[in-house]
Parts: sequence; C-alpha cells; structure tokens
Amino acid sequence: MAKLIRIIFFFPISLVLGIVLRIRHFLYDIGVFKSKQFSIPVICIGNLELGGSGKTPMLDYLLHKFSGAYKIVCLSRGYGRNSTGFRWLNDCSGPEEAGDEPWLIYSRHGEKVKVAVDADRVSGVERILKEFPETNLILLDDAMQHRAIEPSFRILLTPFQKPFFQNFLFPSGSLRDVKNAAEKANMLVFSKAKHANDDLLSDAKNASDLAGWTKKPVFVSTVVYADPKNRDGAFLENGAVVICISGLASNEAFFEYCGSRWKVSEKISLPDHYHYQKDFFQSRRIPEGAVCLCTEKDFYKILSVAPEPDKVFYLPIEIRVHPETKFLAVIEKHIHT
Repeated sequence: MAKLIRIIFFFPISLVLGIVLRIRHFLYDIGVFKSKQFSIPVICIGNLELGGSGKTPMLDYLLHKFSGAYKIVCLSRGYGRNSTGFRWLNDCSGPEEAGDEPWLIYSRHGEKVKVAVDADRVSGVERILKEFPETNLILLDDAMQHRAIEPSFRILLTPFQKPFFQNFLFPSGSLRDVKNAAEKANMLVFSKAKHANDDLLSDAKNASDLAGWTKKPVFVSTVVYADPKNRDGAFLENGAVVICISGLASNEAFFEYCGSRWKVSEKISLPDHYHYQKDFFQSRRIPEGAVCLCTEKDFYKILSVAPEPDKVFYLPIEIRVHPETKFLAVIEKHIHT
C-alpha cells in the first residue's frame, strides 16, 4: 500500500521529469544535440535505475575476460570525487580524488589496464586516444544516459528482482531514465539473481517477453562472495565478531550475507558513495575482539580514517553470467566487427 501511495503521490513530478527526458532524447535523435562516435569499439555498461544494478562488478568481470587480448582503457565519470577534469588513476592519490568505484577497479587491476575519470566522456575518450593511441577497446562505466558520446555497444543491467519494466520513474520509483531508453541497448542482463542458471534465465526471458522486451539477447548474472581479507592479505575466520559497514545503493544483501557467516554485533548502513571523515570511529567504538567488515567499495576510504587499519576487512565480490559462452561470444563478435 505504501508503494502505491508513493507512486500516486509523486506521479505528477515523475510525469514532468519523463517529459523532460523524452524531449532530451528526441533532440539527440534528430541531431539537434550531437553524439560523437569513435573508430574503435566503445562498450557502455549502464542501467536505468538510480544505482544498485551491479555496473562495477560487470566492468571488473569484462576486464578479467578481455584484458589479456586487448589494450583496454576504462573511463568513468568518477562520481563523488573531489577533483575535476580528466585524471589517470595512476596519478591519483586515492578514492577521494578518483571516485570510489574507479579506484576499486584500479586497485584490483593495477597497471594491467588503464583507468581514467572525466565527467566529459567525449573529451575523455579523445584524450585517451591521444595519450594512449594503442587503445583498441574502451569500456564506459555508467554511460547509458550520457548521449553526447555514441557507444558502439550497450550492455544494459537491470535488477532481477525488480527490472526496469516493473519500475517507475523517480520519485514514484527508482528509475532515472524513461523505459524506452532500453531500446538502445544491445543486450539485457538481469543482475543480482540468486543463481545464474537456466531456470532463472527462463524466468527473466518470460518476464521480459510479457513486458514486450523481446528483441534483445537476455542473460542473467549473480553475485559470488569471496573470503574477506585485510590490507595485509590476512583472511577473516568464519564466526568472528564483526561490525558491518556498507555504503552502497542497497546495503541489505551485504548485511544478510555477513549475518550468515559471522557474528554481527552492529550494522552501519550508509548512503551510496559515503564520504568518511576522520572522526568516523570516535563515536563508534569497536568492541574487544571484534573487527570491521565492509564492502570493497568502502574499504579504501575506511582505511584512511581507521585507527587500526589491520582490523578492517573487506568482502570481495565477483559475478557469474549465464550463459557465459554466448555472452562473451556476442561481445567478442562486436569487438571484431
């Protein structure tokens, strides 16, 4: 009932926002606003929701699969950073300057791939090609709504439990763009499913068929948790007493998993891209024998304010995509086209 009331109450605002967004798309479609294309493959990873669809894990997954065969550069807006303009992450001091999600990718892959941030994606790609001309594949993070650049391939992520076609435009729902924007995607991935298998793939396809979204290849992905570790590589024992800290778009799945393996003494739920201050732990005493367990996205920011960094552990995540062979083949075919 509460959701229905929210939808009805905010409908006028959502209606106005939808009109504005449709006008913007129309102006790009007819060429009043220009979209720039590039000569190399540019793959966009995006969603229609206000965060929480698993874009960063998908970016990490693609890097693991393709970085050995291509000279890849990842370009992100660097949301929440305290810097401006173009930055190579190897010239950044940390997540505050680079943005927490790009820094996570950089920390995982290091010099194996190049990572850059720039709010102006067109300018960013141009600078990448100027300074690193051997680039033969660019991955754009969170760029479905960035129409100024025309990617050659779009991967649209949508949560399995509440896909975009069952959602509503903000503030009635959690969509940040109109549903018709999905028509520009080249494939649809139902993310954060309980499992990545044939049964849930069939459910996803049936749901998209019923909603009239039948033209795109459909895949399903799930999150897989690895063992937590600290900055020194020490692992956290099962059953340990932990204080859980999470600053994601949705924190419940993290807390639920932590509760299944460790003794959770406290849950600290924070907004997405939370900025940790130096006094963060002054009002939050860590009990004797307990440690902090956080998301990998929060880890690098927490380390800079933690009084005992060796007692801070992060929970790494990866994704599995089904059917993986077909998924990778579709992308590989595009890269070579």
